[in-house]
Amino acid sequence: MTSMTKKDLSAEPGATDRKAAARAVADRARRLCASREYCISDIRTKIEGWGGLAEGDIEKIIGELTSEKFIDEQRYASAYAGDKLRYNKWGRIKIAYNLRMKGIPSGIITEALANIDEDEYREVASRILKSLAKTSKAADKNLLRVKILRSMQSRGFEYAISAELLKEIL
Repeated sequence: MTSMTKKDLSAEPGATDRKAAARAVADRARRLCASREYCISDIRTKIEGWGGLAEGDIEKIIGELTSEKFIDEQRYASAYAGDKLRYNKWGRIKIAYNLRMKGIPSGIITEALANIDEDEYREVASRILKSLAKTSKAADKNLLRVKILRSMQSRGFEYAISAELLKEIL
């Protein structure tokens, strides 16, 4: 017969396996977060997709990643806003909507949108407007204007900025 220590008696069956699995998932999540920015909801989705962990373990891992600064919602929102403007040519409205869908708090979204350089924002909007003005066709100038403004709104640009810049182009 084998002798059991007090620690062995108090441990529930499979507890060490669960802890080892949680450590492995946490390490994998750290490597993932070290390679690029992620928000809490993205990491939660990935960890749940990997499977095998209880909700409490997932929350603990996310707490560790946040406290170790592997996940930072402010940093993520700022990077997301800048990237979506530069690469996807999205306006503030669409960026804010998508950040809300990822569960980012409204204060952080507001701050991230305020960090967007206004000159860069207007330059992107102006380039899009010029491109749309060249390629869009309409029966008259008013219909063309409406068509272009709708397109800008679908990209998430504010009506006031789009209308102001369109006056300069048309």
